[in-house]
Amino acid sequence: MQDEQCRETVLNPIGRYCALFPEVNEAIRKRHNKLLDYDSARSKVRKLTEKPSDDPSKLPRAEMNMRQSQEVYDALNSQLVAELPKLVDLRVPYLDPSFEALVKLQHRFSSESHERLQALRIPAASDNTGGARQSDGDLAQIMQEMRELSICGLN
Repeated sequence: MQDEQCRETVLNPIGRYCALFPEVNEAIRKRHNKLLDYDSARSKVRKLTEKPSDDPSKLPRAEMNMRQSQEVYDALNSQLVAELPKLVDLRVPYLDPSFEALVKLQHRFSSESHERLQALRIPAASDNTGGARQSDGDLAQIMQEMRELSICGLN
């Protein structure tokens, strides 16, 4: 029961949040590759500007290629710059309920464990002074019952 609740309220939401990061890393890698393409196109335009080619159409094609590379890079970059802070900011409101559920599950587990352990306590008898003391007969009887258990191995 608690395993299922833990999986639903804690592990699954955290897993879904973490599943976003490979996509984010892929977008960052793609942006980096487009930056390399843009740098290459700029370098080509600079070289053609410094040392003109025999073909006069090379420079305009290189400039057009550079503009296209810049547009693609700028689009990816602006998307990441806009969306990454949102993803980071959403981590707290998204994960807070999961941590709250985890704390509640731990509290419930501890309470239930305490109750069950209390039920296993050896009953205490009251002595004449009002304090709790174990009667020797009761303790001996309980110890004998424990020895008779097959799990005890003290027969």
